Amino acid sequence: QRVATVTLNRPADQNRLTRDLLLALQAIADRLAEDEEALAVILTGAGPEFFSMGILSPALRATYTKDQVWELVRLANRLYDALEALPQIVIAALNGAARAGAAELALACDLRLAATHATLALPEALWGGFPGAGAPIRLPAIVGRGRALELICTGREVAAAEMERIGLVQAVYPAERLLPEALGLAHRIGRSGPL
Repeated sequence: QRVATVTLNRPADQNRLTRDLLLALQAIADRLAEDEEALAVILTGAGPEFFSMGILSPALRATYTKDQVWELVRLANRLYDALEALPQIVIAALNGAARAGAAELALACDLRLAATHATLALPEALWGGFPGAGAPIRLPAIVGRGRALELICTGREVAAAEMERIGLVQAVYPAERLLPEALGLAHRIGRSGPL
């Protein structure tokens, strides 16, 4: 059973989802959509700290034009919809902090596993905005409407243990076990497929 692993490999930049990275991930998703051998995909980040800090921090956003911001939001939405539609089961292995657009990326995956030190936040409300890449639709389907509203409206950071308690992730593992456990799950899915 073939498992594809996709790693956001920009640890020096907190695995930020730049325009180029979003386009590269879209190309990978397009190839996976046609891949008849892979039955599961693992998506994770390089390094020990960040799954990804997302796309636009307030400081970064201030340097972009309105059209550039809209282009990034459209790219992210197209990519996340493509990931959600993949025929494979996509597993997000949250190996650290997932913020804003990166949290939305994780929500577009079918399953989520987290390292014990991982956190997730949708801080856009703290910046005077809202998550624009699917969280208002995907998050309530995972954790319920009330919890989703609370997380989106407060922007608070959720630790791994709470993520597991509210059903945002399926399991939490020590950091060194996260990828082996994700691979084990992916191979178990592969033995059961194709779905």
